Amino acid sequence: MVIDLLDRLHNSGDLKVLFNSGVVSGSVIEWRKIYHTYKGRINQGVKKTIAVEETSEVHSCTIDHVFKTIRKMES
Repeated sequence: MVIDLLDRLHNSGDLKVLFNSGVVSGSVIEWRKIYHTYKGRINQGVKKTIAVEETSEVHSCTIDHVFKTIRKMES
């Protein structure tokens, strides 16, 4: 999954280096944060639709954007 690769890059510090050099866009950083917010709510036992709605509110984005982000991160 894409999220696993991004998390490894984040944990090693390489994601920040790639972002600062312009290789990785700010959107990728945003998608990672959105996904982790969503997944955190799921892990707390919240139903998927509620988790998506809450994530969209926290990150001030549309529900559709959250669903697209989930699909990208889980591919």
